[in-house]
Amino acid sequence: MVNSPSRRAILAGLGAIAGKAALADAPLSTTRPLPRGEVVPREGRTNDLVAKSGVVGAVTYAVADAETGEMLEIRQQGRPMPPASTLKAVTSIYALDRLGAGFQFETRVLADGNVVDGELQG
Repeated sequence: MVNSPSRRAILAGLGAIAGKAALADAPLSTTRPLPRGEVVPREGRTNDLVAKSGVVGAVTYAVADAETGEMLEIRQQGRPMPPASTLKAVTSIYALDRLGAGFQFETRVLADGNVVDGELQG
């Protein structure tokens, strides 16, 4: 009797192949883009939001004006972080298989302002 590979093993193999291809000929270093406009720090406010969220580990982000590109807030701008999108496709396939197409995650939203007609003011 011959055992065929499991779906998990096949997905892991495909993920390894895709990851290898994505990292092939990657530059050893890159230049960091210069921010547009002056960053207005709001460390006290954003640190409170991050602390209240209960998120563990490193938290970095950048908030920019969608129309002008002006950087409004940045947290830990120079901190090196692994890419967030490396295995999203493989993770999505696995989650779809295990959780099903009808599964919905519950998302907590933290806001500091009033919500008017579904839009956060503030």
